[in-house]
Amino acid sequence: MTEETLTPTEYTQAQAALFAKLARVMGRLKKLPKSGYNKHFEYHFVTESDVSDAVRAALAAEKVAFLASMTGIHTDGKKTIVDMEYIFADGETGAIWTCTWTGEAIDSQDKGIAKAATSALKYFLLKTFVLSSGDPGDESDNGAEPEPVNGTKREKLVKRIEELNAQLAEPDNPDPTWLEKEATETELTAYGKMLRQQVDAEAK
Repeated sequence: MTEETLTPTEYTQAQAALFAKLARVMGRLKKLPKSGYNKHFEYHFVTESDVSDAVRAALAAEKVAFLASMTGIHTDGKKTIVDMEYIFADGETGAIWTCTWTGEAIDSQDKGIAKAATSALKYFLLKTFVLSSGDPGDESDNGAEPEPVNGTKREKLVKRIEELNAQLAEPDNPDPTWLEKEATETELTAYGKMLRQQVDAEAK
């Protein structure tokens, strides 16, 4: 069946059935394990495979297929941004629900697209099914800084921010050894907040 061959009532019922299945998936999913580990800041986090494995099994149990396609790629220096389209398809009624999402990654080599796509999938599934990953960077949306839990971690973060400032001060003469170190999402979030605080302070 396609949307064109269904009556308005049948289409509405098919969509309702799909959303009911997604709601059951949402209720079935529990707190996810944290199999990833950030050695630099010494914390465990939920990986993309933690999320996708759990969601895939729950969707399959409801006979709902999940399809992904990349609709756009944008690059800006080391930053790669991908536009994704995700489709939930009910294998019993043919009803579909299409969503779009954007992911980004910082990579100095050739894995920017893959990392951005992985990030997009992870956070799309987390937000769609209202799952908390427990990652430090998750609080950045409400203005909270990803807070290192002890002085040693804070010192590492401050050092990295100082290194980034030094590289920005001499963009034509970058330190190749520093460029080999990929900035983490936590570091970039903290650095962005620091810049906002400086701008606010100068504006007063």
